Amino acid sequence: MRPDGATRIHWRRSRRCQASNGCVDVAAMAAPAGRAIAVRDGTVPDEPFLCLTPAAWRDLVMKVKNDT
Repeated sequence: MRPDGATRIHWRRSRRCQASNGCVDVAAMAAPAGRAIAVRDGTVPDEPFLCLTPAAWRDLVMKVKNDT
């Protein structure tokens, strides 16, 4: 996804992330159907990104934390 005004999205990256290890960036944003969490590859910030519902974002984070 690459909506108009994507450069105005306030992207965040973990403080644990270092320039060489390819972290992801996340941003909270409004979407037509409500709130969404945008996720992008921090090494290619001009490429398209994913938009997840808050519930899908929570599920993804839990799976990553549990390494499943």
